[in-house]
Amino acid sequence: LLRALHEVYAALESRLDATALFPDVRPFYDRRLHRTASLEADLTLLHGEGWARDVNPGAAAREYAERVLCATPLQLVAHAYVRYLGDLSGGQALGQVITRALALRETEGTSFYRFPEIADAEQYKEGFRAALDAWPLSTTEADDVVREAQEAFRLNVKVFEAVATRTAPSAAPPPPPGA
Repeated sequence: LLRALHEVYAALESRLDATALFPDVRPFYDRRLHRTASLEADLTLLHGEGWARDVNPGAAAREYAERVLCATPLQLVAHAYVRYLGDLSGGQALGQVITRALALRETEGTSFYRFPEIADAEQYKEGFRAALDAWPLSTTEADDVVREAQEAFRLNVKVFEAVATRTAPSAAPPPPPGA
């Protein structure tokens, strides 16, 4: 999952960095949200230095990343909304689950799920949503952003489903005839 997410965040954050000064992106651009470096740290700790070579992100992650790379600045904000607000909403809980499941020490290997520079995640999310509400978009532009957010959700689900399929225990072989 972390390798798949790295593919998506590397694309998202490279595009956000490239468009940070665009009027539509500027109100939503915040480097404190960036996850690529924390994903790289977690992947290095959990998989070693060769993670980029040895761990395949999967076709679903590559599809999601390609969608982000082709997004307009308006659509890019939709992707930032889906990813970052989702991470701020459930990331801390997921980090705790992973820490227990992998028997990790405290925050070891779960830096992706932590936002140390965001003091109050709820307040931050409210501010992001308020900026969205104040965003001066035409009806057509707003509809495009909503459609792209829906597509981002769909692609996110596809990534999670692909990871679950790749990591699920294989089915038990059928019993021998006559057993």
